[in-house]
Amino acid sequence: MPSQSSKQRKMFMSKFYGKYWITARDKYDINRYHKNYIELICNSISIGSSIFDVGIGTGIPFADRLQKKGYVVHGIDISEDLILECKRNNKFISCLQGDAEDIQFEDNYFDCTYCFASTWYFPDLYKSIDEMIRVTKKSGILYFDIQNINNKTVRENYEKRIAQKSGLNLVINYVKNLIKIITRRGFVDWTNIIYDVPSNLEELLNHLKSKDIQDIKIFDANNDLKEISIIDNAKINSGCLLFVIKV
Repeated sequence: MPSQSSKQRKMFMSKFYGKYWITARDKYDINRYHKNYIELICNSISIGSSIFDVGIGTGIPFADRLQKKGYVVHGIDISEDLILECKRNNKFISCLQGDAEDIQFEDNYFDCTYCFASTWYFPDLYKSIDEMIRVTKKSGILYFDIQNINNKTVRENYEKRIAQKSGLNLVINYVKNLIKIITRRGFVDWTNIIYDVPSNLEELLNHLKSKDIQDIKIFDANNDLKEISIIDNAKINSGCLLFVIKV
């Protein structure tokens, strides 16, 4: 795997990926996956509650819709460009630039914290999870999803990304970037940063079990949030898993 530091990954997400996502986000509409997550929060968290979006992006699709349903929504993102776009999209969302590994809120601050489609961008996932637990009130709920390395497709795609950032593939990637510039299509990436990394489920569960939390549940995000037993986690191979943590 190409040598890269936490600082390099954060810089990439802050300076480059944010600008890309502002344009790319417009190409995607809300889908079933998004709707399931929003419905889960609405069915579990009372309207008017204070909720916290970690990796808020442009505010779409989650924060914007939840604010309009009556929640008091706060959020952070490492990209200043995305925060500015979020404020333009919905002035009633309180959002600021911030690092998931060092959240600038007091302990037990939010009724609910969620992090959707973002954990694979965090250099230190466990530190980020610890921070999300810290700022969530006791008996509050934390939601986050992961890419599961046990899934064959997820694992193969990750290995492919590593290969593309090494050796001869760096030259090939250079040519592809030139084509993207000429055609004005796709994300131009001149770095060798692997910015999205799937999670080891067994290690993650061991980390969570060491925390002072009340309950852990896992749902299959690719199968309409069907609950999954965590007794034998080696057999859990869905590509995207939603964790629901009662703090």
